Amino acid sequence: MLKDCCKSGNYLRYHFLDSLFEELDQRETAQLIDMIINLYQFIDYNAALSYYGSMEKMLSAIHSNTGTEHDIREVFDAGTDRVYIKMAQLIRKGGRYRNVREVTVAPVEEKIRLFREIQARTGATGRQIAKFLHLPFSSDNTR
Repeated sequence: MLKDCCKSGNYLRYHFLDSLFEELDQRETAQLIDMIINLYQFIDYNAALSYYGSMEKMLSAIHSNTGTEHDIREVFDAGTDRVYIKMAQLIRKGGRYRNVREVTVAPVEEKIRLFREIQARTGATGRQIAKFLHLPFSSDNTR
């Protein structure tokens, strides 16, 4: 069921997860969590490796992190996050991308084109669209 859900591009909803975990013991729960992480990978490992040149260099860089990642300031957007689901559905239905993650590495020109399309077809704010597309936000994005 989990593989089918992932293959069809569906999100893992709470009621679905609850039914999966309902009667599992601690070991089975850990195995299911590992399976979910492997199926729904959000990291493009080949792209990540390309920044470092090798797995060893990447792991060395990760392990030598100073821990200041908690100092990253995140902009809080009040309101519902449902608009992100609408944007993801729009991207998937467009047919150009097999996976919504591919948009994050698209060329800037393509992201700007998508920005305008998403803006016209959803109720998302410019800030939400820019965040979704991994674009810096400014009022210029809305033109």
